[in-house]
Amino acid sequence: MIKADSFDEAYRKAEKYTEEMMEKEYVNMFGQKVYQSVERFADCFEIIEEDDYTEVYSSYKMNKSPLPQEDYVNLLTDQCSKEELMQLRSL
Repeated sequence: MIKADSFDEAYRKAEKYTEEMMEKEYVNMFGQKVYQSVERFADCFEIIEEDDYTEVYSSYKMNKSPLPQEDYVNLLTDQCSKEELMQLRSL
């Protein structure tokens, strides 16, 4: 979560935060080199919170498919239409 006065400001802050704070690569507990990247920001909601930054959700995926990485990411991040998203928000 990012405290901002507008959706545009929230996206700008999110991009800056991930660029400055995210560890791009590291060695995990199994000795494997792990690479991280932000492919897309999933959504933007208006909320009222005290803190400037709080992670709401994230996920890790491993491409074990025969798909090229870009196709795999596109498959995972296929987005809803505005109408579908509004229906999901009202649940």
